[in-house]
Amino acid sequence: MLSKGLKDEENERLSRILESLLNIEFVPDLWEKEQRQEVDKQLETAYLLSIKFIIETNVDILLEKLHTQNLSFENYEQLGDLLLKIIEVESKENQSNLAEKTIAIYEYAQLESKTFSFDLIQKIQKAQSYRL
Repeated sequence: MLSKGLKDEENERLSRILESLLNIEFVPDLWEKEQRQEVDKQLETAYLLSIKFIIETNVDILLEKLHTQNLSFENYEQLGDLLLKIIEVESKENQSNLAEKTIAIYEYAQLESKTFSFDLIQKIQKAQSYRL
């Protein structure tokens, strides 16, 4: 287990990586050619997982992997925000799957924050619109 200081530093590092990814304007034509690889590279650096892993992994296993990294509520929400943004440029067959994972991550963030958030509820509803 990380000490509080190291945990805070790690959460800040993850937050910076996710913020940089959230600032990318994903373009469908560039997504498959180059942007997806850049996102994968950054996710592997931050979380030791890739978009492919997220898509192919069971929701419970994904949440367990994220839980072992001692993420903050903000890190969960930022990861959910990134996946919600990625859904729009992913293939149709992956959109529903990513929506399920995004919803689960937001719901976990809601539990971790121990407070009710209308913002998270709106994000969950948006992700639900991508489910089949």
